[in-house]
Amino acid sequence: MKEGSISGERLWTRERDAHASAIINGDSTSPALVVIGGRNNDQLMNECLLFDNITTGQFSCKKIPLPQSVTGRYRHSVTAVSMSPHCVWLAIVGGYERLEYIRDDGGMIKPRVTFVTQSDRIMIIIELVYTEAGEWIVLSVLDGNDLTCKKYQEKYSSYSKTRTWWMDQLIEYPTEKEMKLQRYIQSLHQELQVAHQNKVSLQEALTEANKQGTCLQCLTYNIHFTLKY
Repeated sequence: MKEGSISGERLWTRERDAHASAIINGDSTSPALVVIGGRNNDQLMNECLLFDNITTGQFSCKKIPLPQSVTGRYRHSVTAVSMSPHCVWLAIVGGYERLEYIRDDGGMIKPRVTFVTQSDRIMIIIELVYTEAGEWIVLSVLDGNDLTCKKYQEKYSSYSKTRTWWMDQLIEYPTEKEMKLQRYIQSLHQELQVAHQNKVSLQEALTEANKQGTCLQCLTYNIHFTLKY
């Protein structure tokens, strides 16, 4: 990332590691990168950042408000699942919630981590939707307890039907972006075939030239031998 290329880059003010990230993409939106949690040394980074327009070279960054029960973790996993052209579910699983140093019986200081084990935190789903205003917002946060309730089952069933129809449409009726990509891939294959044919032709020409050169050397040697004797 070039300096000054990110609007809102003041949000990324501290180094971090052990965070989790995922790419989200709608039907008509530029891919965006979501970064959740992580740590800076021993301090948790309780935030969720969204980098938009990551394919344009001009990034924009903003914070997505989420409860600490979601962001207060590190070494966790995040998976993005497209449920509809304008809805993405982020599934967040596991991780550590605390790192501390303790002194053992021998006087040695050792790190001790605390896993995220609470039933309502071990798996969380974030429902993101892309609005008409052109931005991703959080529609709902479903914790581990919500995933077993009837409301979640009904919502998932509804999205599942929509997603099945949507995926079928993508297969039967590809978008203009997908058709352009397919044409580009086909052109690359054609260029590769031409390059391979040219390489084979060049190799054959070099082989033939080497043969001609060998014959010429033999003929020259015979002439010199005949003239000499």
